[in-house]
Amino acid sequence: MMRFCLEWFLRVWGVVFAAIAIHLLVVGPGTLPDVTAHTANGSVVLHDGAVNVKAALMDGEPLAVSAGGDYLFYRVPGTVHFYKYDVFNRTKTTIESSADGPIVSPTGDHIAYVSDRRSYADIHLIDVQTGDENPLQPFDWNEHLPHWSADGRYLAFIVGKGNTRDLYVYDVEAGIHQQVTALAAGRADQPAWHPARPLLAYLIVGVEDSGVYLLDVETAQGQRISDIGERVTAIFDVDWRIDGDIAMEFRDVDFGRTQTTIRVPVVDAEGS
Repeated sequence: MMRFCLEWFLRVWGVVFAAIAIHLLVVGPGTLPDVTAHTANGSVVLHDGAVNVKAALMDGEPLAVSAGGDYLFYRVPGTVHFYKYDVFNRTKTTIESSADGPIVSPTGDHIAYVSDRRSYADIHLIDVQTGDENPLQPFDWNEHLPHWSADGRYLAFIVGKGNTRDLYVYDVEAGIHQQVTALAAGRADQPAWHPARPLLAYLIVGVEDSGVYLLDVETAQGQRISDIGERVTAIFDVDWRIDGDIAMEFRDVDFGRTQTTIRVPVVDAEGS
C-alpha cells in the first residue's frame, strides 16, 4: 500500500511539472507565463496561473521566482543559508550567506546578500531572471547593510575601513558605484531610502560631526538636514514616514529610548 501511494505521488508530481513545462516552453511566444510562489502549510508552492497548476516543491519560505518560472529562490527559517531551485532540472543549489541578507529588490528582479566566503565580507547580487550571481565589487574591506531603493535600481551599502565606515551606492542599471562619504574618522550608518524617490537619508556619527544627511542620488546633491544631539547615546532606526518626513528612534541620556521627527522640506507632493 505504501509503495502504491509513493508511486501515485511521484506520477502526479511529474504530471504537474510536465504541465508547467509544456505551458512555459511550448505555448506561443505571444502568451506570457504567470508563475508565482507562495507558502502553504510550511511548504513552497509554485503556481502557474495561466493553466491553474500548482506544485508543492519543498519546505521553506519563497524569496523570489523568475518571470518564466525557471528559477525559484527560497530560504528555510532559522538557517543562515538560502537556496536556488532549478524548476525544470529539479536541482537545488545552496547559497552561503551571513546575517546580512538575502534582501530581495522591490521589483523582485535581484537579490542582494553578504557572503563571508572570502576573508572579507562581500555583497553579492543575484539576477533572479537568469539565476546568475556576481560579487558587487570585492573591496578589500568588509561590506555591510545592503538597502534597496524603492524602484530596485540602486543599492546602498556600508564599507568598513578600519575605524571608519563609508557609504556607497551601486547603480544596478549602469553597473557603477558612487562613493557617498569619505570619512577620516567616524562612520556612516543607517541608510534609509525614500519610499518613492531616489532620496537617501543616512547618518554620520563622529567626533567632529554627527548629523542626518540627505542625498539625491540622481543629481548627486547632498545636504545636512539635522543635528544629532550630544546627549544621544545610541540610534536604533532611521526611517521615512508616509508624509515625507524622517522618523529617528534613539536613546537619550535624560529620556531613555524615544523618537523624534526630522522635517525634510525638499520632499513634497510634486517631487521638486
